[in-house]
Amino acid sequence: RDTSKGLKVRVEAIAAPSLIRLSSLGPFEVQCGGETIPDRTWRTQRTRYLFAYLGYEWGRAVHEEILLDALWTDNETPDKKGLYWSTSAIRRIFRGLGFQSEVVERVGETLRSNPNVSIWHDVNVLEAHFASAQQASDKGDSERAKAELRAALEVYRGPYLEGCYLDWALRRRQDLERQTADAALQLAQLHLDTGEHREAVEAARKTLTLEPARQEAHLLAMKALMDGGRPEAAIDQYHECEKMLRQHYDTEPETVM
Repeated sequence: RDTSKGLKVRVEAIAAPSLIRLSSLGPFEVQCGGETIPDRTWRTQRTRYLFAYLGYEWGRAVHEEILLDALWTDNETPDKKGLYWSTSAIRRIFRGLGFQSEVVERVGETLRSNPNVSIWHDVNVLEAHFASAQQASDKGDSERAKAELRAALEVYRGPYLEGCYLDWALRRRQDLERQTADAALQLAQLHLDTGEHREAVEAARKTLTLEPARQEAHLLAMKALMDGGRPEAAIDQYHECEKMLRQHYDTEPETVM
């Protein structure tokens, strides 16, 4: 009995990828089977950004008019044929990688990423850590809150869709930056509360990498430096705060200590 056909089917089923990894924090990257899809494979930036948009809320149907508005700038004429071309390009890419079902589906006048395809998305992981940290804080479990906040900061490797300046990407980028800055500041306060001065300074300065003129982060860092026996460094931090506030808001820092 010829078993070669059955064997081939079984081998293909085993070899077929089962997970897509999306990295949207920093430069956008998509991985399957441990390999990153090269930029040239997407053919156009618009195709990459279409997949990034659909990947943000995996499985949610998005009307094509919303996608046209999102992916074509004010200086361009929205082009349904271009949208269909990008959709077909995405399907070809993932069929070529061995996916048995369409990764992007059309449902009426909407498009959605296939909810039956498994994904790992760094944005989802980041937001899950934020939520877990909030739950831990609500229960008074500061150590678990610290662990979740530290994990969130490790996941955040850069601005959402770095290099993309479409309006929806900028809004998401700002929201995620603000949430991450808040998380770093919360972590700094938790470290300060337990006398971990060096860790408090590091976390406060993580906030300042995202929001350089955020006065409460400067003040918290100064407090941690003073309490940790580093008054000269606290004075330097004050001068940095003064510089940033003058540069961004033409104002002076509040008096502390």
